[in-house]
Amino acid sequence: MASKSRNIFYALLSVSLFLCGCSQARKSGQADSEWVDPSGRAPLRRDAHAEIETLLNGLEKAVAAHDTLKVLEFLDPDYRQKEYEDLYQKHAQAFLNDFFCGKVVERLDQTQCMAFNEITAIKREKIEYGKPFVFANYFIQSASYSIRTRIKVNARVAVTYGVIGSRGYTQVE
Repeated sequence: MASKSRNIFYALLSVSLFLCGCSQARKSGQADSEWVDPSGRAPLRRDAHAEIETLLNGLEKAVAAHDTLKVLEFLDPDYRQKEYEDLYQKHAQAFLNDFFCGKVVERLDQTQCMAFNEITAIKREKIEYGKPFVFANYFIQSASYSIRTRIKVNARVAVTYGVIGSRGYTQVE
């Protein structure tokens, strides 16, 4: 009798765990599909982590090599159009000199942009995942000072990943 009761208990437990698992998968799927980006774009994909890591690793290598054209390839397409092409009129050096801005490590009350060609080191400190953006926090050095900055990765589902500078979009009136 105890064996039969134990088998029934295990059967009920298995069914309960199965139903619980289905319910959780449904709920997590609902959370993603119910969340709507204000711009009307889709939320972050579940498998985005590896692709974002690849993007940031490539950006870091391009910055360390001072490869202007390669850095520009990593830009979010909308950001590239509005900021680099329209606002900066494709002046890559001026654009990249304003791309890396942040708090000066030695003087935290001061914010400064680091000239692209003066960057001697770039080190990722942390990645924060959100929807539809991922934020990468960086420590960036030059010979004369260091900054901490935050770069936004636009992580929309239907669009190629791309970075947005620490200053974001410039408001032009």
